[in-house]
Amino acid sequence: MKRKIIILFLINLTLIIMTLFFNWPGIENRFSTTVISQVVPKQTMLKEKVIPKFKPTSDPIILLFFWLTSGYNLQPDNQYTFVNNSKTLYTDSGRSVLETLVTGKPHYTWYQSTDGLNWTDMKVDDINLTVTPSSEGTVYYQQKTKWPNLISPLIGGTTVYSKVAFVTTFPKAIDAKTLTVSAASDYLYSNQSTVNTTFVKGIPDPVNATGNIIWKSSDTSLATVNSHTGVVSANNSGKAGKVIITGTMVNSNGTAISGDVRIKIGGGLDDVKVDSGKTAEFKIQGHFDQKPTSVVWYKVSTDGGEKVIDNSGSNMSYTISQAAYVDNGSKYYAVMTIDNGNGTTSEIKTNQATLTVIRNTTPDVKITNMVFNHSHDDHNETNTVLNGVSKDNKLTYQLNISDENADSAVVSGVVGLKIPKTVEITANDVQLDGQSTVNVSEISDPDNDQGAILIINKLDFSKVKSHLLMINGTVGTSDNVLSHTSTVEFLGLDSKNNYILQMNGQTTMTLNFANKLLTLKAHDWQYPTINTNGRGQLLSRIKMTDNALDVSDNRVEKKAAKLYIIQKEPLKSSSTTLNSEIRYYQTDGNYMILDDKGTLVEETNNGESLKSISWIPKEGPLLHIDEGPIVPGNYSTKLEWSVVQSV
Repeated sequence: MKRKIIILFLINLTLIIMTLFFNWPGIENRFSTTVISQVVPKQTMLKEKVIPKFKPTSDPIILLFFWLTSGYNLQPDNQYTFVNNSKTLYTDSGRSVLETLVTGKPHYTWYQSTDGLNWTDMKVDDINLTVTPSSEGTVYYQQKTKWPNLISPLIGGTTVYSKVAFVTTFPKAIDAKTLTVSAASDYLYSNQSTVNTTFVKGIPDPVNATGNIIWKSSDTSLATVNSHTGVVSANNSGKAGKVIITGTMVNSNGTAISGDVRIKIGGGLDDVKVDSGKTAEFKIQGHFDQKPTSVVWYKVSTDGGEKVIDNSGSNMSYTISQAAYVDNGSKYYAVMTIDNGNGTTSEIKTNQATLTVIRNTTPDVKITNMVFNHSHDDHNETNTVLNGVSKDNKLTYQLNISDENADSAVVSGVVGLKIPKTVEITANDVQLDGQSTVNVSEISDPDNDQGAILIINKLDFSKVKSHLLMINGTVGTSDNVLSHTSTVEFLGLDSKNNYILQMNGQTTMTLNFANKLLTLKAHDWQYPTINTNGRGQLLSRIKMTDNALDVSDNRVEKKAAKLYIIQKEPLKSSSTTLNSEIRYYQTDGNYMILDDKGTLVEETNNGESLKSISWIPKEGPLLHIDEGPIVPGNYSTKLEWSVVQSV
């Protein structure tokens, strides 16, 4: 009955103490240790099957700085030595949070076996074991660690068992050639109340080298290292930097082989420096076996204001897609919450990392431009070419000008638009961002006596970074103008009215005026030399550099039309006629023979422009040589082009 009362008392005491855990003054400083299993590959002298004295305890579960289960975070390491040379097996173990509160100091028991089956108690109560073999061979070792229960010894306390390690002894020393050093974690926190630790290990080449490794820290104010065990402990005063942990193995001949690893010490976040407009990322560093239950990100503005910027889940990084100069000097930090697995949670807060934004004043101006004809709808897909422009047509030039760099040095701008003189524009016809502007003037175009340059001044980019210009005009008489190409030029000024940028719009704008004419311009073509025995040949044209027919369709009303090619006379050389026919081949391989009645080449529908004519080698007019005598000569004929327009 008394035993039951004691057990119930201990359970209740444990629950009470757990609620006070975060402020408990006597907890051992073990809660930040990273577990590492230091395993050296098997050697031929190691037995293939070893039965431990006790079943080894599973590796402890440690979340952040809290042990949820008991076990070994540093297992005894396999060792190689030579006769009469000492070796030490180092261990470290710990207990769960609950067990730490009610048990006493640990007691250690070492066991050894020479055959891997039968074990004896070495009667050694020490966390580490030093052995000095006097003969060759392999001996196996296992440690038991027990924390007695000081309140009730009958309960038995906590007991954990290490993995089995061996010490193999050779007749003489084996020297190392190289030493490879690694760390279980390459990042340790220095801004927590408890000390964050990890382990380093060294693997020599060959792996059975018999020297001992001595560890050293490059900066003990950042992190210290146990010279024998390789336990690295970060400072907990908030100091950040990089520390180099060096391992040195001294050989029997006096030579020393070294290797090192770099470990970063900090508060979880690094400061970030970027140009304005670029991406900035804050990333939580350190080793995490699993993601925290939640991560909340905070921003502290330069005026001291603090706000949550991301509480959407467990994001281990926070990204600013376009860093703005206004945020220069702001700070960011994260608070991670982890479920301890026993109904409680714990938090860890990173340091406040500073965002430095370097002001990028280089302008990033973009200009897009289009032109519209409200009186006659004939334009290309991008609204940069108008066809059939004629008198009294109402036109609108649309210019979008934006500076995509919020920190650009451009504070004002001047726009120049080349237009044909026949397009009449008044000051009231120019609108800036929906409002009429008086900052408009016009000068002659020095490059085109039929053109003018419309100038719009005082575009303000100091606050508004994007502007829309709508320029309306009416077409006057254009009998002497066939087409006009307009360009947009932008001049950017800084705060001192110095010109710092000159650029053109992305595309030109072309007006093709309708003079109501359909103009055809034909070009000659030739066929190759005919052999005297070339009867039955089909000859292609010699490659042309021009179109066969240039067509300029400036009709205002584009009615349906048919284009014919007519051959009234055969090919002749003086009075001699060539036994031949010109066949007009279609894409499908069918053909028609040219004659004086005309052969259809192209056909358009109402509203379509007639296009210029060119052919690929196997299409169009090909020369067929008929049967009969071939008299040498220079043969030629005249072909006519004819357009028939629907009434």
